[in-house]
Amino acid sequence: MGDRRAEAHAVSNLGLVQQLTGDHSAAAASLQQALALFGDLGNLHDQAYTLNSLGVVQEETGDYPAAAASKPWPCSETSATGSARPKR
Repeated sequence: MGDRRAEAHAVSNLGLVQQLTGDHSAAAASLQQALALFGDLGNLHDQAYTLNSLGVVQEETGDYPAAAASKPWPCSETSATGSARPKR
């Protein structure tokens, strides 16, 4: 008990599994929890990764304003499939 880093990674991975199985509301909740844990740890790399994953879940559910706010880069350009690309 007490390994916050492992807990954060486990919750983040749970969110990804929930996303892949179509449980988007649970995925968003898990990813938000992981984001907070990584924030508490000061882990910027995993915060960015988790924030991006949260943005993908939000995009998949049609919450485009929240998705744009969650992406760690500007989302004004999109690919042919609609997924965001960073500005160059």
